[in-house]
Amino acid sequence: EYIEIPDELGEDGSMLTDGCGFMSYNLSKQIALKLNLSFIPSAYQIRFRGYKGVVVIADLSGDPVMQGYQLVLRKSMRKFEVKEDYHDGHIDILNHSDCQKGNLSEQTIRVLKASKVPDSFFLDALAKYMQPLRFLTSDPKVAMHYLKKQ
Repeated sequence: EYIEIPDELGEDGSMLTDGCGFMSYNLSKQIALKLNLSFIPSAYQIRFRGYKGVVVIADLSGDPVMQGYQLVLRKSMRKFEVKEDYHDGHIDILNHSDCQKGNLSEQTIRVLKASKVPDSFFLDALAKYMQPLRFLTSDPKVAMHYLKKQ
């Protein structure tokens, strides 16, 4: 099930949501399974019933307008009209977001600490990261494996 909602405009009249919509977590999970992905992407580039754009996972259950829908599309995403009796529910997936390694910068750590993340979290993460590095100088095979991954 899907719904079309209006785009949001800035104070100067510029469109803030051009080509951007939402999808439920459950729909993203179903698509990830069909694509044989080992993770659930947070965003997809799609084509669906004359709509085209990017949809991101959102909790649609708390919004009275969007509640019960799997896909929430913006008016700007509609490129052409499809007859009302056209019942093909197929979603074309053109692309999806991907997993990437993250880094804990000093600025990120400060924000997380201000949000009451305990020091033990950072110390555990550091220990986990450092564990394989301890063997780099003692075992050439480990060093080669690590260098190939980088």
